[in-house]
Amino acid sequence: MQIMQDKISVNILLLTLVSICIIFLQQGEINRDGVMYLTQSQYIVEGNWDKAMEIYNWAFFSILIAGLHQLTGLSLQYAAHMINVALFVLASFFFIKNVTLVSLNKTNILFATLILLTSIPLMDDYLSMVLRDQGQWAGFMIGVYGYLRWIKSPQWLWAALWQAGFLFGTLFRPECLLFNILLPLSHQLFIVKTERIKAFIQSVSIPIVGVLLLPILWFILSVDVSAIDFARLNEIILRPSRFLNTMLQPLAIETQNYFLKVLIADYALSFKYFFLSYVLVYKWAAGLGLLHLFLFGYAIQQRLISSPYLKALAIFFIISSIISTINLYTTFVLANRYWVMNFWIVYIVAAIGLGHLWRTIEHYKHPKQSWMKWGLVSIMTIFLLNIVIDKPEQHFEQQAGRWVKEQQLDLNNIYFNQSRVAFYAGVLAHDQVDLDTAVNQIQYPYLMIRYQRFKEFKEIKHYQAIQYFPSREQPKVVVYQRAGNEKQQSIK
Repeated sequence: MQIMQDKISVNILLLTLVSICIIFLQQGEINRDGVMYLTQSQYIVEGNWDKAMEIYNWAFFSILIAGLHQLTGLSLQYAAHMINVALFVLASFFFIKNVTLVSLNKTNILFATLILLTSIPLMDDYLSMVLRDQGQWAGFMIGVYGYLRWIKSPQWLWAALWQAGFLFGTLFRPECLLFNILLPLSHQLFIVKTERIKAFIQSVSIPIVGVLLLPILWFILSVDVSAIDFARLNEIILRPSRFLNTMLQPLAIETQNYFLKVLIADYALSFKYFFLSYVLVYKWAAGLGLLHLFLFGYAIQQRLISSPYLKALAIFFIISSIISTINLYTTFVLANRYWVMNFWIVYIVAAIGLGHLWRTIEHYKHPKQSWMKWGLVSIMTIFLLNIVIDKPEQHFEQQAGRWVKEQQLDLNNIYFNQSRVAFYAGVLAHDQVDLDTAVNQIQYPYLMIRYQRFKEFKEIKHYQAIQYFPSREQPKVVVYQRAGNEKQQSIK
């Protein structure tokens, strides 16, 4: 047992070091949502809670960032990265525990670690970002581990662990609460065979305790229930209802071709279902990649996972897929990270498949056995190197921010139409006004305009474009200077 714990510790240390290295290689780049969380954290540090909650009304992640910032003195961005690394390591620890549990200790821990290290979504795409999703994924992995232990050994401890795990994930993203709602029902339908009433009471034990304690807490703390904002929790009910409504609404597609317009009108809903279903499947397959898809399919084909673990993983796979589907059909936004809970389940199976494939090759009496072994090692190494040495070029928004700093412009004299551009220039929390107000009323000396996709560069009255990023031919960020301001401040 101690040897197993030592192996887990070594692999967790390896994942931690690689995580820190990946963040270091990103050169301070930040995602758009990350700027929002940091801005909210800044307002929290300043004690301006009303302003903070205007930005986003599910602020637990931002509260953590602000707290660590005040506790350690780290910048808000570094504090956020430290929290994300800690949450990723926590998720990885329970991922490894899940692999050893489901494989009945037949899969070497190293193979579970390799699956994570070669995961492009986790290691290359999202680890360097400032994302509250890391907390959701950590809670998800804790919940999965507790549930898998509970179905084999239905004790109160394991029932409490899986419920607490998903509730922890809910603090970061409220979608995680769906597992607390749906698992007791699916458990009764597909898993439990005897002592159903006891199993159901165990599966809702934390909500029962919560219902009993809430009146006492409200009485002691004198909480005004009407002042509590349940907007994000309401999404659990409202978003599925919107999903059902949008299922009957065709996509708003414009075309000048008469025959194509007729075709779309006649098959509007069919087109919508096929198109969005294609997007779902494509995002899922492209996010996982061929290597992990192959290992996942190999493990399923070889029947390496026995019941009830296979049934339990299938339930998690289906529920996480439903969440992604509802998100796409209601918001028409499907970032790959919405699939990541599903990916974690696939990775558990893929890790078991990788371990079995390696053992099979080792015991395969064939003249080219060594070639097969080193071929597999080479493929894994290529995936790992692609993540570790994938040092990005400096983003054009970063170039624009660096230019502002080099010119030593007064940030109070610059209008920013996007928060991330402002962040790179050195401005975090700032009041947003519309462009018309900035140009005609406030009359900022400088405008820094970020042109979004499908938006074309345009002239602005009383202003002259003086800098283009990344280039004049592809102007995505443009700096404008107000006419007559040249004498007030010359550009270096």
